[in-house]
Amino acid sequence: MDIFGSAGSYGSANGGAKLNISSGKVINMVSGSYNRSDGYLRNSEGKLTADFNSSKLFYQGRLSNSSANIDWLAGYSDRNYGSNTFYSAKYDNQFEHTRKFFTSVQAQTNGDIQFKPVVYWTRGEDRFELIRGSEDKVPFNYHRTDIFGINLNAYFSTILGKTAVGAEMRNENIKSTVLGELLDKPLDINGSDRQYTKGLDRTNLSIHLEHNILLNNFTLSAGMMATKNSMYDDGFKIYPGIDASYRLTPHLKVYGSWNRSLRLPTFTELYYTTNETHQGNKNLKPEEMTAYELGVKYNNQLINATAALFHHRGSNLIDWVKSVDEEVWSSINHTKINSTGLEMGVTMNFAELSKENSLIREIYLGYTYINQDKKENPDEVSQYALEYLKHKFVVRLDHKIWSKLEANWSFRWQDREGNYVKYEGKNSVGTADYKPYSLLDSKVVWNAKDYKLFVQANNIFNKEYIDYGNVLQPGFCIMAGFNYHFNL
Repeated sequence: MDIFGSAGSYGSANGGAKLNISSGKVINMVSGSYNRSDGYLRNSEGKLTADFNSSKLFYQGRLSNSSANIDWLAGYSDRNYGSNTFYSAKYDNQFEHTRKFFTSVQAQTNGDIQFKPVVYWTRGEDRFELIRGSEDKVPFNYHRTDIFGINLNAYFSTILGKTAVGAEMRNENIKSTVLGELLDKPLDINGSDRQYTKGLDRTNLSIHLEHNILLNNFTLSAGMMATKNSMYDDGFKIYPGIDASYRLTPHLKVYGSWNRSLRLPTFTELYYTTNETHQGNKNLKPEEMTAYELGVKYNNQLINATAALFHHRGSNLIDWVKSVDEEVWSSINHTKINSTGLEMGVTMNFAELSKENSLIREIYLGYTYINQDKKENPDEVSQYALEYLKHKFVVRLDHKIWSKLEANWSFRWQDREGNYVKYEGKNSVGTADYKPYSLLDSKVVWNAKDYKLFVQANNIFNKEYIDYGNVLQPGFCIMAGFNYHFNL
């Protein structure tokens, strides 16, 4: 059994436990946790608006025998949080309550041909308050989503390689006060005198086939997925992909890939419409992406290094945009957006090289660069597609201090492309470009056999920065906690 807990800045605290129980061929795991904070942001009235509390319960079981493994799980989460200016910077006292139930059962047979059937169900409930606790001013939005799916996969090997084939049916259903089409018969909302008056149901069917060839120094994986959604009348669409790698030396490998994919618009992007903040578009098309990547990997006992070039060609990318002088966001499809980038990283594992004698255990250096061919209009603000991290540089250091006392340090510098609407109070004062910023975090740990004690500090130099939208991020904060393992 493991128990853990921590507490620190902004009235933050969390705790939980995990218990494993084995009996013969059956294994059970149960866990639970609670997390809360007073929040770090205040609105124009001086009230804290980034507070939250959440509870989670999770159970997982497994039965193993010579013919098959059977796994089942179930979980529940409940979360309340002040969402500040999440949907609109004009309203700085927003609030959200969400609940989620989920369960699934899957099995995997043993033998020359392995079958893996899966059945799953998830229910999500959401209540959004544009003005916290004031339904008389702006009615709350209620949503209930049910996702049910079933899939079957099969795997088998021959002298030509390993083959996988499968199919999935996934149904998504929503009942809402604002999302979807009008229901023939409204449904009562639990815990409220309101009713769900709108809803939508869509089913996605997909079939996939993949084949892997494994040779001495060469691997090739090629496959395709055919998919069809009941919302669209264009039949099955095929999305292929191929990945290949070649080992030049025992330590050096080159690889390349080409893949196509799609993303369906969410119910929110299709239907979320209010007079105050958003205008959905139920005619949105699915967004599609073609991705190319070419890279190299090197590893030995000391060094693990990677470098990759990538190019993404997107069409019909979904975004929320608005003019600077307007308050309402509109969901749209961008015709084409192409992105090109570079990603590099190197890890030096001194602990692996010299075992317990190393003062410096690990050093990591990483850098990512992205550039898009579509730029944001100075008079228009994008919420997703045209905002991206152009530069990101990361350094991490893990080292020993004394005996079982260890520390790790993390430095991050990043520069985001794009702009946001700047507000003073509830009034817009034009747009502002995102500014580069750097952060230093640290964690000190006493790492004993059955327990750990830690102190963690984030944003050590108390930098003031904005990473997304008009939301100021937390300043310096500190947490202290423990993790203890009981042998039962």
